[in-house]
Amino acid sequence: MKSELSFELIDHTADLALRFRGASLEQLFERAARGMFEYAIEDLDRLAAGAERAIELTAGTDAELLVDWLNELLFLLDARRELHAWPRLEHVGHGRLTGRAGFATVDRAGHRLRNPVKAATYHGLRLEQRADGWLAEVLFDL
Repeated sequence: MKSELSFELIDHTADLALRFRGASLEQLFERAARGMFEYAIEDLDRLAAGAERAIELTAGTDAELLVDWLNELLFLLDARRELHAWPRLEHVGHGRLTGRAGFATVDRAGHRLRNPVKAATYHGLRLEQRADGWLAEVLFDL
């Protein structure tokens, strides 16, 4: 059974704009990672994490941290062929992220990139806490 998507497409003139939600900042960052890869990778649900990597990042603000987080995951996919779509974050806030990210090693020939994502951008970036949790909107270069 296919799970509910971790993102919403936003109508935008840019390459791609996605909206993410989470009850906590950690959950929002986890869903952003998952959602970015759900958009990009065909049949993501058929893959499973086979290993984990410790992840630590810092940035000036939590919004900048979100972009840096997504770009770090894209870098790991591009440079090491590690698809980190199963994060378990312990702490996100005050410009700092710590946790672990489960990953599958992917073979570009064997795993179809439905919609390749090049980078998350700071343009139009939105991260806000609301009464019902956190909301983020991120524009991506394709």
